[in-house]
Amino acid sequence: MTKTVKDRQFRPVSVPDVELGGFWGKWQDAVCQSTAETLLDRCVEAGMLKAIDVSQPSPGIVIPIQPWGGTTQMFWDSDLGKSIETIAYSLYRRPNPELEARADRIIDMYEKLQDEDGYLNAWFQRVQPHRRYADIMEQALYNGALPGLSIDGKTFFYDNPLESTGRHHRWKWHHCPCCPPNIARLVTSIGSYMYAVAEDEIAVHLYGESAARLKLANGAEVELRQATNYPWDGAIAFTARFDRPARFALSLRIPEWAAGATLSVNGSMLDLSAHLADGYARIEREWSDGDRVALYLPLTLRPQYANPKVRQDVGRVALMRGPLVYCAEAADNGGDLNAIVLPRELPSAETVAMEELNGAVAVDLAVEREETENWGKALYREEPAARVPHKARFVPYHLWDNRSPGEMLVWVQSGR
Repeated sequence: MTKTVKDRQFRPVSVPDVELGGFWGKWQDAVCQSTAETLLDRCVEAGMLKAIDVSQPSPGIVIPIQPWGGTTQMFWDSDLGKSIETIAYSLYRRPNPELEARADRIIDMYEKLQDEDGYLNAWFQRVQPHRRYADIMEQALYNGALPGLSIDGKTFFYDNPLESTGRHHRWKWHHCPCCPPNIARLVTSIGSYMYAVAEDEIAVHLYGESAARLKLANGAEVELRQATNYPWDGAIAFTARFDRPARFALSLRIPEWAAGATLSVNGSMLDLSAHLADGYARIEREWSDGDRVALYLPLTLRPQYANPKVRQDVGRVALMRGPLVYCAEAADNGGDLNAIVLPRELPSAETVAMEELNGAVAVDLAVEREETENWGKALYREEPAARVPHKARFVPYHLWDNRSPGEMLVWVQSGR
């Protein structure tokens, strides 16, 4: 059966199969003769090879951190990789054994840098493996990724609105179904994000009930059991299991928000500040079977104010407890959530475990509420709405829209 023109499928031709002359041929000659080697020379001059060469000390931060929180040095792997790709294409047109050998040496350096599990990122492996990035990862997981999945795992959000009038709900399916499998594979692989190992060190980036079987490059094997009800409770206990004692460092991330965190080993309190390095509490010692480490992260309710230039959030405040963003829902507070006014000084909060939300911790706060029922039909008037004492309940944002449909609000009015 002959296919019609409409049914035909085309694939691109490979680079070596096309020999160019004329207009584009001249441009290719320029790249082959000059650009390919020039790009590599510039990458070397910038210090990019030092960043991937594990036989040398890390060059550290060469390009200063900018106000946006990062630096273009973070993209050196991409810059160097594209230069290598340019060389690879150019060699088809104009063989250059010396340039090819240079590219091969750089590829070998990347091979030595790459972790056994395939991970490769010179910035995070060599330059700045800092808590800040794990803090951001944790915040994104709880408040950016998890809202995409309902408690029963059957419906999905494709966006994260910070306010809803009650008509925004998770999809059962979507005509572009890329997000459901993305969030599903993230949740099922979360254990690999929690722990990391080096030659003589174990790092714990995320906290949660778990047991990890870990093998260090120095040959030590350990089962690390983590007992906790985090993120609802800040008490985290680690128990180590070994066949024989081993010496290594255990590094535990201390989140930036965890003021007043405490740490102990086998019941003996440690000076946390003396063990902090790049946002991690690093405990290096000879470990024995049954050793226990207790970490406590205070989950204090704290306000979050937006930059004044974010005009939509002027005069408003959001709430966080530990890594979690909280919101108000009509299911707990009735409608007109914009009438809730949070005091400038947060009052003592009452916490409540909500069984219908898988034991999630809700927060009850004494607030004020503007009276909307007595306003009448007028659109404007000279006097503002009266405020009356009220108790409002806030629930973790990632769990909104799992109960009865209704309004939701993250940024509530802030009192003066």
